[in-house]
Amino acid sequence: MLVLLAASPLAAQAGTLVAAGRVVRITSSDTLPAAGADVVLHRIGRDRQGPIDSLRTDAAGRFRFHFPADTAALYLLTSRHHGVQYFSEPVHTNPARPDTGLVLAVHDTSSLQPVSLAARSIVVSAPGADGARSVVELLALRNDGPRTRVPADSAEAVWRWRIPRGVVGFTADPGELSTGAIDLHGDTVLVIAALPPGLREITIEYLLPGRKGEAQFPFDEGAASVNLLVEERDVSLALPAGLRPDSATVIEERVKSILSANDSPDLTFDLSINPYRGCEHGCVYCF
Repeated sequence: MLVLLAASPLAAQAGTLVAAGRVVRITSSDTLPAAGADVVLHRIGRDRQGPIDSLRTDAAGRFRFHFPADTAALYLLTSRHHGVQYFSEPVHTNPARPDTGLVLAVHDTSSLQPVSLAARSIVVSAPGADGARSVVELLALRNDGPRTRVPADSAEAVWRWRIPRGVVGFTADPGELSTGAIDLHGDTVLVIAALPPGLREITIEYLLPGRKGEAQFPFDEGAASVNLLVEERDVSLALPAGLRPDSATVIEERVKSILSANDSPDLTFDLSINPYRGCEHGCVYCF
């Protein structure tokens, strides 16, 4: 007699994953093994998320985790140094390809490490029935140095920029930064969290109330790239004396929205601007 047995979903997930590597400490002049560093393994899934294991690195900064395979979840490693938490790249979830060469970098800190504005994109919607316009700003802050920029004290910000006066309904998405990293004081947005080396993206939203028909976006410091997208025809742009845009392009496109939203657990943002036209992929993150 021949009996056919169907594999259960749990059997498909059977197996053990390995996440191994080392934690290195990056100083202003060298890269050193982070001996005795605490490393935490996190599971991020649609059903639940949180830490599942932790350990301390050996004298060479090495670590190794073994945990049940679950290809429906995302796994990350974190380590804290000088009060700042650092994240690894996502761990492979294929038992046949164990992730044994992970490098988790932590950095020394400084309140003097320079930070610059790499890009600022401003999206202004068409006015609603009450004349109010919603605005979304996407900013990219760049730290090119070896050290993490931290506030000099609890009352100091690591970065700030101004938005139009009198806005309402202000909300902020700090992206990869810690919860509560963004605050609004009057017309000034403050970044009060640590900024590790690299590029960090921030998203803010607010409403321009009333029917003024005019909005002023201050620029106290220059930016490598500035994009202004407006969901209206008949819009004019006024710049300070001596300044002119590098390019001005008007594209009429019938779309549901300039912004695209996603709820993917493996992305650090939930809003993006789609810069592509005619892309054959049509990924859900852009379209």
